Amino acid sequence: MTTRSVRRYAMGVGERVTVELSSPTGPLLRVAASPAEGVVEFWDEHIEDGGDGFDRTFQAFGTGHPIPSDAQWRGTTERTPSGYVWHLYEVNE
Repeated sequence: MTTRSVRRYAMGVGERVTVELSSPTGPLLRVAASPAEGVVEFWDEHIEDGGDGFDRTFQAFGTGHPIPSDAQWRGTTERTPSGYVWHLYEVNE
């Protein structure tokens, strides 16, 4: 039987985080700035079907920060109260 749930992940800006997701390329549900300064959150629908997950690596960048040429954009946050906007990219490990 297949069970679906939404999972939340949080990471610091500039930090690389590898998480196991159900899809090797599927879109994320949402990307947002956390109330904690310099933290980006993202959500994914997890499908528990007995199969293996897929390790995917993400990194958040600030506007104007250099981004690796092979990185794939996955979402942008709203402006934080401090005026920052963060951009979440999927990166190679």
